[in-house]
Amino acid sequence: ETLIEKGVAGIVTPGHFADGYRQCIEKAWAKGIPVATVTLGVPDSKAVCHFGTDYVGYGEIMAKALMGKIGKEKFIFSTNLQGGGDPAHDIMKGILNVCEANPGFEMVVQVEDQSDASVAASVIGAALQANPDVKGIIGAQSVSGIGAVTALREAGLLGKVDIVCIDKDAPTLEAIEAGDIYATVIGKQYTEVYYAVKFLYDYNHNKLKLVSDSKAAGISPLPTFVDTGAIIITKDNVSFFK
Repeated sequence: ETLIEKGVAGIVTPGHFADGYRQCIEKAWAKGIPVATVTLGVPDSKAVCHFGTDYVGYGEIMAKALMGKIGKEKFIFSTNLQGGGDPAHDIMKGILNVCEANPGFEMVVQVEDQSDASVAASVIGAALQANPDVKGIIGAQSVSGIGAVTALREAGLLGKVDIVCIDKDAPTLEAIEAGDIYATVIGKQYTEVYYAVKFLYDYNHNKLKLVSDSKAAGISPLPTFVDTGAIIITKDNVSFFK
């Protein structure tokens, strides 16, 4: 709201709180300020464009990466459905889509890690004891993979159970380099913001000639959604991200 009052040329923001942001985006649009969302969108809003990856797609990418490593085996899913919001549920949906299409590739248990590495280690450790035939772990929070590494180390299973997780924080990259985590899936946040700024510039300067003057007409010639995709980091390419 402060930026809107200042009359900035455009706003790029993750839509962390869709219900709260929707009204602000409406207010910005009414004042002629275009808004682009990145990573997290605000459905049914006046945002001119969203850049990111569908989180269901994230789940499918993670599941396929793990299945490519372990085959059609059983795995544990560690997440924070209670506090992770819509992305956590969407990732799980994507994983289940892959399971449904590939009988034998089975999520034997879903554990709640509360987005806490120590909790993840504890609940994953218990799940490993209860399911000794598990061959993989998918961690859907940034700390889930690190918690899984701790659980496997304590159980003497490092190198015997493969981990696929999300995000590229330093501990995760180091664990991949060490061979403790097989892969992590990341979004292209740099790409999202770069093109969001470029698209808003093009909108403000009438670069897209859908009509003579898009801004005056109150319309947007921009794509409403740009799927920027995801990247899988393994030991083969981790050095470039460190």
